[in-house]
Amino acid sequence: MITTQNIQEFFDNLTEKQINEVMQCNKDFVLCEISCSNVCVWFDVTSMDYDEETENDANDNGQLFCDKDTFLQLYKESQSLNPFLIEYL
Repeated sequence: MITTQNIQEFFDNLTEKQINEVMQCNKDFVLCEISCSNVCVWFDVTSMDYDEETENDANDNGQLFCDKDTFLQLYKESQSLNPFLIEYL
């Protein structure tokens, strides 16, 4: 689940490849997910077109579905220092 308490950690852990794939894609929305297992946590972003069902599923499952501008605003507000996102501000 993405919360105000872990959103900085989410942004800090995105890789250069993940960020570039999402930001350079022609799709306008981003699905952000944090997944956990017994041994690890992983962070994922997927570029998408708007879909109401995806938005509702994301909200129901503690994920974040937003447009790229909101994604960058949340990054900025999170105080993350991920260098690969800074270039997109």
